[in-house]
Amino acid sequence: MIEVLRNTPWWTLPALTTVAFFSLILQGIRWYVLMSGSDSGLRFSTAMYAHLTGAFYSLVLPSNLSQDVVRTVMVSRKHGYSKSWGATWIAKLINLATSVLFSLFGFFILDLTSIRSTLPAIAISISLLLILFIISFSKRITKKFRSVFMKILPQRLLRILENIREEIYLFKDKKINLLWCTGLTFLTHILLILNAIILISVVTGRICIAESFAFIPIIELLALAFAFTPNGFGIREMLAYAMFAYIGFTNEQLAGYIILGYVSVLIKLAGGIPLLIKKLPVKLKSSPAG
Repeated sequence: MIEVLRNTPWWTLPALTTVAFFSLILQGIRWYVLMSGSDSGLRFSTAMYAHLTGAFYSLVLPSNLSQDVVRTVMVSRKHGYSKSWGATWIAKLINLATSVLFSLFGFFILDLTSIRSTLPAIAISISLLLILFIISFSKRITKKFRSVFMKILPQRLLRILENIREEIYLFKDKKINLLWCTGLTFLTHILLILNAIILISVVTGRICIAESFAFIPIIELLALAFAFTPNGFGIREMLAYAMFAYIGFTNEQLAGYIILGYVSVLIKLAGGIPLLIKKLPVKLKSSPAG
């Protein structure tokens, strides 16, 4: 492992930092595009502040989902919880669909025969995505679930969910915002995959484009889904081990990949900068004069 890190080119850290930073920013822009479509009156600076703050707290809170929760709660105070959670739900659906499509593309160019054994899982995944999209935008379908939820959920929570549901319906008429969100999601996935391609090429000397397309979206998706550890720590590394074993790389190369990969995670520390800038004047005002 030490030998792998010693042979790392000088441009590796600047390249990884740049890719990770732009990916983080694009995620915030994507969410702002959806929020602007809901006529919430949210300013871009406020959206990015909430997004970066959420990214910062996701380093210590369980799962990447904590980033969405912190960001949405911060914005909900002034711009409505239904708009914030509705935009978050749509963003997650588009992100899920994009991850599946990119992974399928990767397996397709990697090995045509490898898809045959996974056709049932692929069919189920695509069917679930279609069902989620249809349910999200169909009042007729969700109305059938309302009577069931009325029996098991408190009235206050039911009203909150209904308000979010109504906000999600409005996105049917926000096609431009949905297209922009989809395009930005594609771009963030490309940056994510580019980050992996750079890492693998640095530690192994091989350029694994197909493998990165096939495995990285699924790895990130599963790390996001299992809300057990801060930022998916441990889960992502375990899945990276499976990827490296499939490709045929050594454990030393895997260790180098994981260590250098923390650059992409630690870039979220940048979210603490706007948080510190906002809090610092308050502390200065409250401190006694010297």
